[in-house]
Amino acid sequence: MRPRGEIREALSAASERMATPFTWRDLASRACVGFGEARQAVRDMQRAGELVRHNEYARVEGINRPMALYLRPTSADTSAPGAALAACWANFV
Repeated sequence: MRPRGEIREALSAASERMATPFTWRDLASRACVGFGEARQAVRDMQRAGELVRHNEYARVEGINRPMALYLRPTSADTSAPGAALAACWANFV
């Protein structure tokens, strides 16, 4: 596996310091990364499971559409997909 790049490292470090849900623009500003690079990196981080998309959207001044909010995953989010099913089955038997 390839090592993570500088942009993704900076975004990951910045996301650890943010406690509330954040947009990719907030994250890019906190990490001092360009918006274009941050937007693609956040998509990749979501796909890899490093970030979780929040259920709500935020209105940002100067942007017509609401922006998605992201969070760091919790321990329940990062568990294996079949773990809940196996636990349920174990409790049933």
